[in-house]
Amino acid sequence: MVASYQSYPRYSLRAIGSPQLNSKKVRPLLSAETFCLPEPNSHDPVKQFVWRGTRMTFTDQRYRVVFGACLTQFTIIGLLFAFGLFFKPLQDEFGWSRTLLSSASALSFFAMGVLAILAGRMNDRFGPRVVLGITGAAYGIGFLLLSQISAPWQMFVIFGVFMGLGLGAHDVVTLSTIARWFEKRRGIMSGVVKTGTALGQIMVPPIAAALLLAFGWRQALIILGCAALALLLLAAFSIVRP
Repeated sequence: MVASYQSYPRYSLRAIGSPQLNSKKVRPLLSAETFCLPEPNSHDPVKQFVWRGTRMTFTDQRYRVVFGACLTQFTIIGLLFAFGLFFKPLQDEFGWSRTLLSSASALSFFAMGVLAILAGRMNDRFGPRVVLGITGAAYGIGFLLLSQISAPWQMFVIFGVFMGLGLGAHDVVTLSTIARWFEKRRGIMSGVVKTGTALGQIMVPPIAAALLLAFGWRQALIILGCAALALLLLAAFSIVRP
């Protein structure tokens, strides 16, 4: 019977019980990306246990980091692009111009550029889980607060501070962490993470539109804010530095 994939740390091969596996012949083959696939028809303990490759098991920590990074990109960018759907309801209720509303979202991009430097520094000091947890919570709270606005200055504060924190950390922290986990495949794994951005732009706006039609703009923003909190905290918990 062929066993399923399992990854073994370098030191755990001693537990297999075969002295050949700890020989000088096998030891140089072992690396962080060496995985074991038993070959049932082989009597050679080296061929039976050691298979060189770069595949990851589903429980591999790196898989969880990629998942968390993708989910962060999906949520942050998807919700940002969905905000355009709320222009018309805000115009109808408050009489604000599209220029005013667009200026608020543009402020978040300016804040992203400034706060990204701080996010990178905090990531080096405290790690991605802490930074993404704090900034992700701020981003979700920002949408909750956005549902209660009644004046333009409130909207500018929310986009400049709360949204800016989420945007400032989402790229620099996730991609730098991926680069640390994948020494040989940084480019392709960074590309995999950025697919979360595209999926967010495709999937989140239709969901936001359905909520807007069903519940109105205030309730829709509350639901989106709660979803952002849950997803971004889950993503942050999945990401650790190596």
